[in-house]
Amino acid sequence: MILSNIWSIFTGPTKRNKRVDFYEMILVCWIFYIIGSTYTVIFHNFSLTFKQFSFWPRSSSLFESTAFLYWTLVLSIFYPLYLLVIKEVWVFIIKFFNIIFSKNSDPELAEDIIITSFSGHILLALPLIGSFFHQLIHLVYLYLGLRKKMLMSRLQSLVIIISPLLFIAIIGFFLLLTFMVFISILGY
Repeated sequence: MILSNIWSIFTGPTKRNKRVDFYEMILVCWIFYIIGSTYTVIFHNFSLTFKQFSFWPRSSSLFESTAFLYWTLVLSIFYPLYLLVIKEVWVFIIKFFNIIFSKNSDPELAEDIIITSFSGHILLALPLIGSFFHQLIHLVYLYLGLRKKMLMSRLQSLVIIISPLLFIAIIGFFLLLTFMVFISILGY
């Protein structure tokens, strides 16, 4: 009797009435970011403790160590704001390319894809390798969401994912070009 009730919990139909709220996801992501920041502080203190060993790399000064700890604290405090900005940027990029590629998708779908891609924050609970795999899984979920939910092709999905890097490269190119023109004007 008890086993059949437990089994029915796992095998019964699921009701999907409510979507995940973005602010609930931010709270969960924030918790895992704080866990990852705690690992960072622990490993930093570990390196300060064992700096007298010759095989250990040169450790930082007291000022650098204090600045590092304060910077980690500030990033941990303002991480929800960072996630809000990242969400809005990705939603804008997805909607922009949705218009360019003439896809008639639901506008809320872009936000659902971003919320799903933020679920990779759970990997921040892994020490040392968590932040790398967190970023990797974020991009994989983003790619799969674009492919499956918005029905984009492989190339379209890759263009959307790479577009922030292309945008930064274009801005960097124009800044470098402007700097070179300014230097050449001053040279004459």
